[in-house]
Amino acid sequence: MSREPGSPRSCLPAPSGPTDVPHLGLPEPPMRRPLLLTTATAAVVVLLGTGCARTDADGGAAGASPAVGADGGTPSKSAAATEREDPVAVVRAAIAATTGTSADFTVRLDLDGGPGERFQIRADGSFDMARDRGRLEVEAVQSGNKGEEIFADGRIYMRNLAPAGVNRDWAVRSRDSARANYLLRAPLNDPEHTLRQVARMREVRSGDKQTLNGARVDHYGGILDHSALLMGMSKQGRKQLDELRTAFGHDLPVSAEIWIDDRGRAVRTRVSLVMPGAATVMSTLTLSDFGTPVRVTEPQPVGLLSDTPNILAG
Repeated sequence: MSREPGSPRSCLPAPSGPTDVPHLGLPEPPMRRPLLLTTATAAVVVLLGTGCARTDADGGAAGASPAVGADGGTPSKSAAATEREDPVAVVRAAIAATTGTSADFTVRLDLDGGPGERFQIRADGSFDMARDRGRLEVEAVQSGNKGEEIFADGRIYMRNLAPAGVNRDWAVRSRDSARANYLLRAPLNDPEHTLRQVARMREVRSGDKQTLNGARVDHYGGILDHSALLMGMSKQGRKQLDELRTAFGHDLPVSAEIWIDDRGRAVRTRVSLVMPGAATVMSTLTLSDFGTPVRVTEPQPVGLLSDTPNILAG
């Protein structure tokens, strides 16, 4: 996706208060876009983070000053059998089957806040959800900022990779404490969070047959309600989302989709918010090579990952 002219400045705030470890966020820019709840569409843009797609050169991820393979498991019910079941049960069973194994994955988050505010965030990696370990690289495409993450034994490690000159020291926090600051983002890009959120979809429509990467899959769709959107969000993010819902007078129109293979596993999920004339965000998670071995080495961190909003971290 090419960068649009007039890309906005960073809107990542500086830390406040004393700390015992280096703050691993970003310095405050000269100005910050306010949250304008008097106009609900402006609030959508801020909550989506479309005004925060660039990160400062001194910050970033964590500065410190279907081709389906065999997974060895028991095959799930056939798609033909599950079609006769409750679609909600089918979706939840597919998520359970997927989170019980390992896979390669990609995430593509496309954000469109209007002219000059089109951005993409990419994450690519491998994750063993059954054993709580994984690795990924994440990139804010338009700014060129990149980060690397390792998940292991209930902890998440993160560091900068680009642009040139950034601090590449590792920082860490517990996986349970990670929170997302932006709508439809997973805390620290955790793919398992996305799957669990999709499992909360309501008003699920029975799937139609489609072809994905040369394989036949079943497609299901539904909506995510307010409680599902609040999953894993930071205190400030929850506050903003609550205010936004009040401003609109109803839940945000967020749709959810899932594509399920013939072994009952999720091979793709997508969550989307379309606000005509205001903002659009679409997050697509694609999984492949189920059962792939995932090996990680825990790095030596120099500090703790900050709670400061960071577009790479979510």
